[in-house]
Amino acid sequence: MARQLAYQVEDRDDAAGPRFEVLSAAITDDRDRRHVVDITVAQALGGELASVSVSARQSGNVAVLLNPDSSGPVRWGVTAPGSTYSLRVLLTHNYVTPVNVVLDFDCTEANGERTWRRTLTATPKEFKSSWSMGFTFR
Repeated sequence: MARQLAYQVEDRDDAAGPRFEVLSAAITDDRDRRHVVDITVAQALGGELASVSVSARQSGNVAVLLNPDSSGPVRWGVTAPGSTYSLRVLLTHNYVTPVNVVLDFDCTEANGERTWRRTLTATPKEFKSSWSMGFTFR
């Protein structure tokens, strides 16, 4: 009986946790002409969070999640449903399509002690170069 109650509490806590969704994902190149995936993520469900830490799993295609502020995971402060964020992932030089970027979210409840770990996969659209060659043909 106690075990069943513990499972019910665990299920309830999990259901109360955040859910994230990919709004967009596209392969492009950055100013250094490296291939990257630009991803827009939104918190779709759940309550307000005190903090979220996001990391990308390395693979044969994914090198690292680029963090403009420091090395390591990207950290967000307070988030709530409807909050959107941009992420950029560096691809390996020899990546193969389709690319699947697996993102891990470590979340801490606002005004509470509960934590959640969520995983989301982004599959970007085709490559779109952000560079123009600068040639004019007449």
